Amino acid sequence: EVIGDYRTPPAAGFLGGYVQGFGQSLLRGSITLSPDGGGTTISGHWHHTEGPLSEGPFEVRWHAATQTMRGWWAETGGSKHDWTWSEDTGIASSFHHFVHSIAMARYTLFVVWFVFLGTAVQSYFAIFP
Repeated sequence: EVIGDYRTPPAAGFLGGYVQGFGQSLLRGSITLSPDGGGTTISGHWHHTEGPLSEGPFEVRWHAATQTMRGWWAETGGSKHDWTWSEDTGIASSFHHFVHSIAMARYTLFVVWFVFLGTAVQSYFAIFP
């Protein structure tokens, strides 16, 4: 069983691409390997935690030629829609991953402590010249 979340990508050019889309889903499914070496298939059920849709089934399969997972999703009882998963690449993606990483959290704490200690030392010398 595999569990993950998915956030829709932003519209092209939407606030520079830094703001995510308006839907977020919890994905729950299973991974199967093709016995003939044709690739990996992930199939299961999605449930929107944020956004306008509700829930339904999905299935994506690895396509080696395009280096993407391609498949479909549907709302329960609704029609199927094409779905492509691809890796984020480029400078904007690298920046986004760094900003949301533990390295950025550590850097932020370092800066906060540095400013706090500098302010404390300056305050001490201002009060006790």
